[in-house]
Formats: sequence, C-alpha cells, structure tokens
Amino acid sequence: MLPKKKTAGLKPDTIRIRMYRVGFGDCFLLSIPNGNGHKHVVIDCGVHGSGNIKTIGLAVENIRTETGSKIAAIIATHSHQDHISGFSEAWEMMDVEQVWLPWSEDPMDELALKWSKKQAKLAEDLMRHFVAQAALNSADASTPDRKKAVNAVFNLVGSEDALGLLGAAAASNAGKLASNAKAMKRLKEGLKDAEVKYLEAGKVMPNALGIAGLEVQVLGPPREERFLKDMDPPQAEEFVKLAVLGKGIESVNKIHPFPPHWIVDEKVKGFIAPIDAKKRTDLKKVLLDTSLNALAFALDSFKNNTSLVTLFVFRGQYLL
Repeated sequence: MLPKKKTAGLKPDTIRIRMYRVGFGDCFLLSIPNGNGHKHVVIDCGVHGSGNIKTIGLAVENIRTETGSKIAAIIATHSHQDHISGFSEAWEMMDVEQVWLPWSEDPMDELALKWSKKQAKLAEDLMRHFVAQAALNSADASTPDRKKAVNAVFNLVGSEDALGLLGAAAASNAGKLASNAKAMKRLKEGLKDAEVKYLEAGKVMPNALGIAGLEVQVLGPPREERFLKDMDPPQAEEFVKLAVLGKGIESVNKIHPFPPHWIVDEKVKGFIAPIDAKKRTDLKKVLLDTSLNALAFALDSFKNNTSLVTLFVFRGQYLL
C-alpha cells in the first residue's frame, strides 16, 4: 500500500506493520510504541529487475513521511537484489541509528570473506557460461529454465565487477547490478552516521534500540562452517566455459553431476539411457545444461539461507 498522507490516529500502544507493494521484492516498516510515540524499523527495501512495478521510490517517500526521516534500525536480511536494491541515495538523507546485516556480510570476518569470494567466483563463472551460450545462439539459452536461472544469478551477483565480464550481453541488466552493489556498499558504510551491526544466530538483545521491554532474538544465520558446506555445490560440479566468437567449447573443468558408479558408456551392450532416446539429442549436453541451471538455483538458495532472521518480542507479541 502507498498512502499519500501520514496515517492519523496511530495510538501510543499500537504496533503497526506496513508492507509496501513494490513488485517482486520486499519492503516493510515496523512501528513500535516507545513512550508517547513510536520507533521505526525498516526491514528490506528492494525489487528484482524483472519484477519492478516502479513503486519503490514511492515506498521510500512514504517511509520518510511516516517516520519523519527518523529510523531506529534498517534490517537488510541478505544481499539479494529484491531485498536491498531500493537502498538508494535517499536513505542517506534520513537519520538512521543502526543498520543490521547478517554476519556473512562482515568484511572483517575471515569465514564470511572465504564464503563470499567462493560464491562470487561460482556465480561469475556461471554467468560467463550463460552469456557465451547466448552469444552462440544456443537453443538452451532461451529455454524457460535458463531464463529463470539467469534471473537468479543477476539477483545474486550484485557486483559492479560483473558488468565488465558480462559485456554487451548484459547491457539491459547493468543498472540492476550496479544499483545492487551500491546499495550494499551504502549499508556497510552505515549510510550517513548509523552504527553497523553484523548479527548471528544466538544473539539476544534486551531493550533493543532503546525501547523498554523490546527483546530481539537472532535466530539466523548460524556460524557453523558445516552449514555453509552443506549448501555448497559438490566439489566435482564445476564448469566448462563456452568461447563467445564461435570457437566452440573451451575445456576448463569438467562437470560430473553424478557419482562414477552411475556413469556408463553408451556403446556398451545393454546400455539403458536415463532419458528417452527419441527425445535425447546429446545426453552429455542435457546433463551439463540441467546441472548448471540447477547450480544457479542452488547458489540463489544458499544466499537465502544466510538471511538475518530476527524475532521481536514485545508486550506479549511475537513478530518473526
């Protein structure tokens, strides 16, 4: 919803949750009683480039009106485009006390750095493959699943560095990637004067944000490295890159989507193809493309699993 005027009659003892309609994305304003007024928490502000209904600017304008430009905390749950791309320059004109981010975004955390570099490399290699296929006019580059996979990676990358490697093939997505990267940079720098906190599962904050009686319990993400490894693609599941200028396939790493005992030679007598032979043109190619699309979705899901999850407990109410 996008009311033009400030809501009148918000009672001192009323908790209000406002959800803004931005398209494929999220933007919430949580208003919590504090004395004779309210303190305000913004949870995410973003929209995916492929589902943008052009209302996010109105949402930010309404938040400024409703809060008088005073924000107790911004919670950016994770760095997907549809959750943070709306944190534009306008937020630097607001009085924001704190910014909360998941520990996995902490630039001083060794495990976070290790994880982020690995994921960024996988995502960029994956996009190189997709862009090369598109340049070669491969039929696989225009399938519904591939389009979804490409959108998933664009939602994930959020790096201005990706603009160069994607080149002309990504011209229509350049603005999306750049805005995402700039938004995360602003948040990590604390916008104007905000305190930045990187939070992990298990932390409990009594009287959070200076609000008497408000307890915030952080439920995720956890820090255990085994959790991150569980979400990693198998080590054998790596990449081949396609040369863009019609030079065919450049072998960099082979991809093995199945364990060795499932791999058989089609020439062996008694071989039974796992895909109907009438529909199968090239078994290895089908396996490769299916696995890479799946890898795009796996990387996308991994980022979701590093989300900052908070439980607000206030006056007998539980807000997850």
